[in-house]
Amino acid sequence: MVSAVFYCNTVYLCISMMSIALLLKIHYNQHLRMKILFLPLFLLVAVLSGGCKKDNQSAENLNGSWKVHSLNGREVGHIGASCIFDIGALKISGNSGCNSYGADITVNERTQSLQIGNIVQTKIGCPGEKGDFEVDFFSALRKVNHYHFTNTEVVNLTDDQNGRIELHK
Repeated sequence: MVSAVFYCNTVYLCISMMSIALLLKIHYNQHLRMKILFLPLFLLVAVLSGGCKKDNQSAENLNGSWKVHSLNGREVGHIGASCIFDIGALKISGNSGCNSYGADITVNERTQSLQIGNIVQTKIGCPGEKGDFEVDFFSALRKVNHYHFTNTEVVNLTDDQNGRIELHK
């Protein structure tokens, strides 16, 4: 997976190298002096082109432990559910408030898509509110297909039917 930061650094390195090469040509060839007028314009267009994704949307920022704050708009922080992402290993794990779980994930940083594979979980009985939450939580996790950071401390996992799991660092 090529990160957005790597992509942006590569773009800026290429722009810098082309600018230096053009300046050297201008210095050694009198006929190319007119091209110096195009250098500032070229740099401005390259910088403003928006080819770089904001770092706060990078999939790498998913790494680590997150607390489940809400599920489909319902606050559930008191349940104690969590999600732990390991983007390098393409894994998610955590606790539903009652049972532990884990799954493989697929991430596409360019489209901010996130697919969660088959969820493996322990099978401890969970009566009451925690049991009801667990059914809804695993159902929502199976449907997730995108992630979006509100800021560095809040990420939303969403599906196509307006489902949303809000996670807090």
